[in-house]
Amino acid sequence: MKKVFAIIVGISLHPFFVNAQLAVGKASPIQQTPLLESTTAATLQGKLWNIVVENKEAEVELYPTSARVEEKKEAFAKLRVAGTQHYSLPKKTRTLAPVQGINFKGNQLHSLVPTDNSMAISRDGRIVSVDNWNLTYADNTGTIIKDSIVWNDFLNNNANFQNGKYDPRVIYDNVHDRFITIILTAPADFKKNKIVIAYSKTNNPMQGWNIYGITGNPLADSSWADYPNIGINNNELFINVNLFKGAPTYAYNQSVIYQISLADGYGAGSFLNYKVWAGNINYLDGKPGFTIVPAPHGLGEAIIANKDMWFVSNWPDGDTAVNVFQITKELYEPNAQLISYQYSVPKFDVCANAFIYDPPTGYKDSISTGSSVVQNAFFLDSVLHYTFDANIDTGWCGIQYGRIDLRTQKASVKSFGNAGTVLAYPAVASFGFTEKDKSAVICYLQCDTALYPQVCAVSIDDAMNFSNAIVLKKGDTTINMLYPPQYPNNPERWGDYTGIQRKYGEAIPEVWCAGAYAGNNSRKASYNTWISQLTNATLPAAVINYKNNNSKATVYPNPGYQDFTFTWQQSAEENIHIYIINTQGQLLKNLLNNELESGEHTIHFNKGALPAGMYYLVLQKSSAMEKVGFVVE
Repeated sequence: MKKVFAIIVGISLHPFFVNAQLAVGKASPIQQTPLLESTTAATLQGKLWNIVVENKEAEVELYPTSARVEEKKEAFAKLRVAGTQHYSLPKKTRTLAPVQGINFKGNQLHSLVPTDNSMAISRDGRIVSVDNWNLTYADNTGTIIKDSIVWNDFLNNNANFQNGKYDPRVIYDNVHDRFITIILTAPADFKKNKIVIAYSKTNNPMQGWNIYGITGNPLADSSWADYPNIGINNNELFINVNLFKGAPTYAYNQSVIYQISLADGYGAGSFLNYKVWAGNINYLDGKPGFTIVPAPHGLGEAIIANKDMWFVSNWPDGDTAVNVFQITKELYEPNAQLISYQYSVPKFDVCANAFIYDPPTGYKDSISTGSSVVQNAFFLDSVLHYTFDANIDTGWCGIQYGRIDLRTQKASVKSFGNAGTVLAYPAVASFGFTEKDKSAVICYLQCDTALYPQVCAVSIDDAMNFSNAIVLKKGDTTINMLYPPQYPNNPERWGDYTGIQRKYGEAIPEVWCAGAYAGNNSRKASYNTWISQLTNATLPAAVINYKNNNSKATVYPNPGYQDFTFTWQQSAEENIHIYIINTQGQLLKNLLNNELESGEHTIHFNKGALPAGMYYLVLQKSSAMEKVGFVVE
């Protein structure tokens, strides 16, 4: 598919268009404001105490007035008939489903809706999971290290951040081995609205954070920030927010991008140096940019030769195009540009809201599916991956997954879902074995007239085939937190986001996600967070088809009944990963992942729960892979 683009620079340019679908030309300028505001680090001292501030996020979803989100939702809802045949999960498969490993309950939402889940995991297995109410620290064994740290406690009730907290995000910086989390404060108050940015002091979040507050009103007018999304490259943090005016209109102003130095935050500097891209960040068809989602590197690696940052964006009520933005160069470099691109895609529309399963009352209440904006994105091997939910099959809601190949300048989109069920708030991460492998995994939420809100996952292979979906956590109860059961007006809140991140540095692709499910806790019929480990069950053909004729690697006894021994030789010190697969190539068990010296090595393992049959033990070195067959009697 063709692409068009414009370079936005600091001079006045007049746009022109060839036709309505493929606009060609130059858009209006973006105003760069270097060091718009420098802020000192927050001093976090004093007694811990909590305040509960209900905020506009509980009831209002805001969009540009030109986006007909609610109107389209109602129109598609009328196409749908309650009681349509129910599917417990969409049934499409041409690849293997992800395998759920460690999984456990994380954050509990004791106040506020929606949940706004986000999570990050370090390469040594530390997890930070956030929602609208609190943070939870855990590890990759499923152990909760510190549970439900409410945001006021996290900020030690700092006087600058006492107003309502909302829309948290967290990300792990694999290059510098640190966490970054943000949360917004004082919704709809342009005088007090802040973006709080916290940088972990070490790779262990329990060892403290350097915390800063920057204005959520960068234009110094009557705006406040909402819908934040974050991403990082080698040396910088990028935050996109949408700006809205205050009550009573909450009118949309514009979308802006903060470009912030990482070194200042990690080094506990007295100031955060940053600039804000603002002005007219528009799509090439003239629509105002909205929810411009950063796309960090999918494997968490530094990009030595490329200091740019990519972003993906959709129009909230549907479109025939996907939009890409690119910021060139770093904060202090001259002649930086923000470049806008547009790619044609098949038409998509916003979803109708979902029905809620509520047998105690007999009502079919509604629950919000948000809009068709991009939920999150990543960049890998010159390909942008992104996902969002959109209308499918006469009013039902499914997943849209897209790739934009920046070399061929083509955009490809696939949809996933079925009539009778609603899938919403998808999040995508890299699931490939190499940088060239475009496989991905998506975690998302699901509910309908027969299902409480639950968390699910589906994988996509290199050829864009979807697997069967798997349920990560079923919902326990209905949700009725805001309004009496009533459809289509005043829907309950759900998402607004699902957290996801690949665990970097693993030989077998491993992704962790955090999603909201309906559960009972101290606030009955509220939301809890389910945290899940997902591994890729499809091994590369090079491993599956390996013929191990001359290897010195041996498994004995073979056949065996219970206990086995594996011996092998290695000629150099290198990282060794040993795991067991079945004859279909599915990962069954990890035995070893460690750096070992040269020489002969031996490990012992037990068949565990493996039934009788043929298996393969795979020895993956930095330099080669070997596969040894063995039989369990």
